[in-house]
Amino acid sequence: MDTSVSQKVVRKLAELPAEQPVADERRYASLTPREQEVMALLAKGMSAVQVSEKLFISPKTAENHRYNIMRKLGLHNTFELVRYAAKIGVIDIGLWKE
Repeated sequence: MDTSVSQKVVRKLAELPAEQPVADERRYASLTPREQEVMALLAKGMSAVQVSEKLFISPKTAENHRYNIMRKLGLHNTFELVRYAAKIGVIDIGLWKE
């Protein structure tokens, strides 16, 4: 996703009322350190391929991490992942403001 578009998406995410209960940091703590690292990169708008290149892992491994993160956190799409990451402070949406 283009940076300018992802910034607008994150701003809109922050404005939306919660459809789920407040993000549970205990679920985040259940992720392995590597999964937490991958989650932060995904939440910042990186694709699985970009994550794999940055972390020197295969794209398949990055996808497996993404799948495990989504399963453990009970998330269904990238939109929910970004929203969850913002709620628990994994990403700072304040840095994306114009």
